[in-house]
Amino acid sequence: GNLYTAAGNTEAAVAVYRKMLVRRPEDLDLLRRLASVHHIAGQWGRAATVYERLKDLHSDDVQVFYNLGLVYDRMGAPEKAILAYRETIAADPQHVNAHLNLAIDLVETRQYEDALRVCGQFLALAGDHEKRKQVEEIVKELRSALGDKAGIAE
Repeated sequence: GNLYTAAGNTEAAVAVYRKMLVRRPEDLDLLRRLASVHHIAGQWGRAATVYERLKDLHSDDVQVFYNLGLVYDRMGAPEKAILAYRETIAADPQHVNAHLNLAIDLVETRQYEDALRVCGQFLALAGDHEKRKQVEEIVKELRSALGDKAGIAE
């Protein structure tokens, strides 16, 4: 499967991993590889299904939670992505990119007070992250939009 993936033949890689999973249906490594191939191929629904299976089998894998959030974002399901990013942060409170993506999805779903709080958490963790200035601008816009409520959300 790895060779097919490296060669860009995702269909063949999927076929190999599925065949191997028939004999070892709960093999976490094979499931991760299958999810990754679907993710690389832009097969968001299939990737989400495998990541959900992985989450059920291995409920403390931070990368699975995070990747699930990414896939749900690609599927246009920010509410589900928000849940996945929250799980990521619960398992790893220092996960900078989960904070960033959570804040973006909260803005997208108009949960502005929560978005402002998460932006603050991102900024506290971000150091010189490439998105820092963008998030600082979002914070300014959120504070302006929220007015008096902004002080409560910080």
